[in-house]
Amino acid sequence: MKGLNKFIQANKQCPFLYNHFKIDVSRNQIASDFLKKFVNLCPHLKNANKMNEREASGQTVSACASTNTTTHVAAAASFFSKCPINHSKLLGKKEKCTGCPHNACLHSNEAPLLNEITEKTLQESSQKCPFVGLLNIDNSTETAASKLLKNQEEYEQSVKKNFIMKNKSIQLDNQETSEKELNEYDQQFANAIKGLKTEGRYRVFNHIKKIAGRFPKALYTDSATNETKEITVWCSNDYLGMGQHPTVRQAMIDAVKETGVGAGGTRNIGGSSIYHTQLESELADLHFKEKAIVMSSGFVANQGAINALTKVLKDVIYLSDEKNHASIIEGIRNSKADKVVWKHNDMEDLENKLKQLPLERNKIIIFESVYSMSGTISPIGEVCKLAKKYNALTFIDEVHAIGLYGKRGGGVAEMMGLMDQIDIFSGTLGKAYGCVGGYIAGNSLLIDCIRSFAQNFIFTTSIPPCIAQAAKTSIAYVKEHNELRERLHFIARLIKKRCNDKNIPILPNESHIIPVFIGDAKKAKMASDLLMQKYDIYVQPINYPTVPKGQELLRISPTPNHNEDMVEKLVLALEGVFEELQLRENFGQELSHNFTEPLSLAEKLIITA
Repeated sequence: MKGLNKFIQANKQCPFLYNHFKIDVSRNQIASDFLKKFVNLCPHLKNANKMNEREASGQTVSACASTNTTTHVAAAASFFSKCPINHSKLLGKKEKCTGCPHNACLHSNEAPLLNEITEKTLQESSQKCPFVGLLNIDNSTETAASKLLKNQEEYEQSVKKNFIMKNKSIQLDNQETSEKELNEYDQQFANAIKGLKTEGRYRVFNHIKKIAGRFPKALYTDSATNETKEITVWCSNDYLGMGQHPTVRQAMIDAVKETGVGAGGTRNIGGSSIYHTQLESELADLHFKEKAIVMSSGFVANQGAINALTKVLKDVIYLSDEKNHASIIEGIRNSKADKVVWKHNDMEDLENKLKQLPLERNKIIIFESVYSMSGTISPIGEVCKLAKKYNALTFIDEVHAIGLYGKRGGGVAEMMGLMDQIDIFSGTLGKAYGCVGGYIAGNSLLIDCIRSFAQNFIFTTSIPPCIAQAAKTSIAYVKEHNELRERLHFIARLIKKRCNDKNIPILPNESHIIPVFIGDAKKAKMASDLLMQKYDIYVQPINYPTVPKGQELLRISPTPNHNEDMVEKLVLALEGVFEELQLRENFGQELSHNFTEPLSLAEKLIITA
């Protein structure tokens, strides 16, 4: 009965109310012994033993039970809160029924507790109990119920099947009805969602439960079967597993004990603490800059900085790489500043764009060091030379490089020895450092302007002090442990080599990011689903608008916590998925690439920088 109880609880339903929620349980499947076994499993009844508590339980069930009409909810509440009038009359009672043990517990403080009800009591009252009586149960059902309990697996599957099929039918019926009754606004919402689903771009979230101390392992519960299994996560942006590191976890716990959970306000009204200033000092040191400022996310940091810079720098124009992150694209758009888009990592195109602008005009070249989807690395040195030549500021987003490149984890700019040539750094606390938050680093005057003019910073509650303390601890730890970076890039190189051996198409790059090319949105989703269902591997599909249409992919993110056995299982699973879905028909041999030399070069730079 354990499996069935789990199924019942997962769907927030009481076993006594099956028929009120369109689950087809035939009458010969319920009898007194069946009720006896379930009476202490019902989460809404088992803890209540007084009249007012029973009635409250009934209301709770009514509110949370899965149903489709208010009529069914009302029926459920009615059966929980009182005995039917005709049942009371049969017993000679006008207001309450003490003959039925279920209703006795609902209506009398002196009635026996549910866990004290004996099988004999239930058998004697089975004809009086409304839950049984309304189903016209007779004594002959006891044998059927006993047989049922002996074959519980078959019964569980029957209930699950009926539940799923009936709900699908109800959902379809409701969908058809809803589409007819939608107002003009809801119709537009419905059309937008329908379009995403038709194109295979509708996002479905996989809900996982990480296992503390066992990263990258996690638990995943299939929403269709309600079965839970252990999986290996290959798409986390906790690149170094620091979100699970005992030192970081303990730092956060200690801070919570000292100062509580929330910040209690914005940075300028009660929400600034010593934890925030210490974190900002740690970040400034990481980039060899004078100051840093922390915001609620990397996305917010980019938007806030762009918003502030546009207010301060008169007639500023942004020169933006065409593959920049959405936070940069939207930040520039929202600022209403002028912009020029240059071809990805194309220095000739960037210089041509710069030549067309007056030398004295305020200009900011904004780009990323490691591009999140393609994994390509920008030619930072060449960008800096052009910026100096044409009187422009450099704004680099190192979100996917912080902690992972350079001797102290300062990013690709540190790896290349170019930190002093970058004017503005943006980064995150939510990837290599395993926490949450974003930041900007630069000279004192620049940071003071962002602090004063960035609305995203001024008008939002600051990150919790405990998060700030955990992030500071993580940054300090990663600075001193270069072996984490070495291990990460070793695993990345190994995956790329094994994929190349198996002719699995990955887009060439010199970073830790591994984009497995699919080229079709629906097939990318199918590949992701198959990896999860058949191989217990979680890799998220990446579709438009994150990548251009026709360039859909599976994005693999290795970590130092993955081992060689996990790598082999991943590669063999990818090979199986490509064969089963016939995905190799989507690409040509030009995508095959030997990654050994570029990765060795990148790894050498990382270790020796």
